[in-house]
Amino acid sequence: MKEKIRKEFEKLSRKGIVTAKPAKVISVERTECTVQELREEDIQIEGVNLRAVIDENTNGWLVEPKVDSFVLIAPLENEEGDYYITMFSEIEKITLTIEDMIFVASKDGFIFNGGALGGLIKLEEFRVQIQKNNEILTALLNVLTGTSISEAGNGAASALQAALKTALSGKEVGNFGSNIENDKVKH
Repeated sequence: MKEKIRKEFEKLSRKGIVTAKPAKVISVERTECTVQELREEDIQIEGVNLRAVIDENTNGWLVEPKVDSFVLIAPLENEEGDYYITMFSEIEKITLTIEDMIFVASKDGFIFNGGALGGLIKLEEFRVQIQKNNEILTALLNVLTGTSISEAGNGAASALQAALKTALSGKEVGNFGSNIENDKVKH
């Protein structure tokens, strides 16, 4: 499959459909990579940009190719002879940056803003587990707020039950239905 992709990249370049050079990725580091030209196997080009920008702007897409994959590199419109990658045969990771928002996609999953808040909740499983707690709370509430329980020996209403009824007055068990789901982010 890699050989077929390499040949297709070479065809596109030879036909003048693209003004890019086919190359093989040798190494990737942060926002650039080193490639080996396919037409001239002994020529390596270092510092190939992973994005078509020449300034320090970090907003936008950053696509990281896999090492040993094939790419097309094109010259940037500047006098320094810099290149950037225009097509990829295989991708290792994609990062989208929009100001303070960062989204990373790779074979390991999706990470939003560094992942410091942990993984997303499996909503349906969360609802099942929370429902178990709600059933226990409802049973306790029914006992505590229901018919008076007499104190053993004297028949008077339980002071503990009366205190708990007062403390629970106006409170209700949480509703973990559809109102807690953000349907804009799904997994």
